[in-house]
Amino acid sequence: MRRTLITLLITIVVIIAMIRGCQSIVLSDALKVNKEISKLDSTSSSKYVPKEYLALFLNKGHVIADSSLISRHKNPVAELNNALYYIQVYKLDSSKNVTINDIFYKAIATPEMSLNTYYVDASINRPYLDKYKLGPSERISSVYFNLYGDSTSIIQRNDSVLYCRSNFENFSIRYQKDGKIGIYGKVNDSFQKAKVLLEVMFLRKNDGLYFILLTNKTHSSTLDSNSLYDLIIKSWREE
Repeated sequence: MRRTLITLLITIVVIIAMIRGCQSIVLSDALKVNKEISKLDSTSSSKYVPKEYLALFLNKGHVIADSSLISRHKNPVAELNNALYYIQVYKLDSSKNVTINDIFYKAIATPEMSLNTYYVDASINRPYLDKYKLGPSERISSVYFNLYGDSTSIIQRNDSVLYCRSNFENFSIRYQKDGKIGIYGKVNDSFQKAKVLLEVMFLRKNDGLYFILLTNKTHSSTLDSNSLYDLIIKSWREE
């Protein structure tokens, strides 16, 4: 009986040691990941939104600032809204020589983000989730944009605007044809919808190239026709 108890105690001690060893390994790996991420970039949330982002809307859509994801290496990713829509704005780190004609668009799926690459969540309370690659900005000479979902279409394309609409499942942006994904988005599963109606605009204005997203606040599968266009392009023409 005594020998059995000793064996049992030894077994328990060994199990506890193994559990603690596994916890140490997991913690060590987590610390290594955090250290790698901190080397790549540092991010924080802020109420600051660049004035140039708000100026795109000329305040005629009563668009107000919510918050921004601030990064050491990249421009802010700003969350805006009005009575009807959620809007996200990001200024791509491109030279003024990059035009809308340098954006290569395809209506195809991007299953997942690039492997061995760290991303930060830019929007987690919207009908979609989108993630931005951490690390120094890439030199952008072109943009490869994939948008996948039902009824995906280009509404308008000219020298200053690429404007798309999709009952989307996912999208991605690369800055080289076979490069790593710089921005990745997909439907937020917590909203329990297979697809979300999304409007996307690449806008060239004042030597800046802006990436803009718009979704409905009610998370419905309908949007007023050309919602983002009316908030931006139409408001300029009504000046």
